[in-house]
Amino acid sequence: MLLNARCLNLKMHLLESLIKLENINICAVTETWFKPPERTPALPGYNAYHTLQPPNLDHNPKGCDDRTPKGEGISIFIKDIHTSRLVAQHNTSEILQVQLSLDKIAVHVVACYRSPTMSQDSHSAFLDTLENIKVQPNTIILGDFN
Repeated sequence: MLLNARCLNLKMHLLESLIKLENINICAVTETWFKPPERTPALPGYNAYHTLQPPNLDHNPKGCDDRTPKGEGISIFIKDIHTSRLVAQHNTSEILQVQLSLDKIAVHVVACYRSPTMSQDSHSAFLDTLENIKVQPNTIILGDFN
């Protein structure tokens, strides 16, 4: 499942209810708006992987409730009945890659976020990063590409 949160901190209770109700194994969330030094949330029964705003990201939307700038960010939640690990957290682009095992089959999940106001240089870096990801036979690429 892929969701665009536009501030996940304020909506964690909704996410938790939805993924439990629908029995979701893999959930990617874009526009989490986590920015250092914020604590990234946990979800009971899931392993969580997060990116924060990349240092060179040129899009910085208004914040969740206090109207201060926040980062964009991506989160991937994997049900903890599956073994999972972080493969790559790309610092130049908002791309997060996780591997999990489903019935002894390795599955790669790649979650991406491309801002609609991204500069041409940032867009080129994003595409270069995406093109350089080693795609395995069982790779899922999902995201908000605007």
